[in-house]
Amino acid sequence: MRLIVLGLLLVGTLWLIRQALRDRRRQGGGQGRAEGGAEAHLVPCAVCHTFIPRDGAITLKDGAETRHFCSERCASVFRDEH
Repeated sequence: MRLIVLGLLLVGTLWLIRQALRDRRRQGGGQGRAEGGAEAHLVPCAVCHTFIPRDGAITLKDGAETRHFCSERCASVFRDEH
């Protein structure tokens, strides 16, 4: 009897996990979404290559190019190297 109950709990848990993953996949995985559900434009940090929302990035002009940084530290490292 215990084995049947444990089996049912396991099957139920796996079903819930599967449903949660399916729902998340339908919603875009939660990645690249800004507050309010709008699509965020992600850009890589020019130093550590971490992807960050463009609106929250620290930016520096490098000639005609705009460089994006995830933190002041990465921006400082870039300034020191260039």
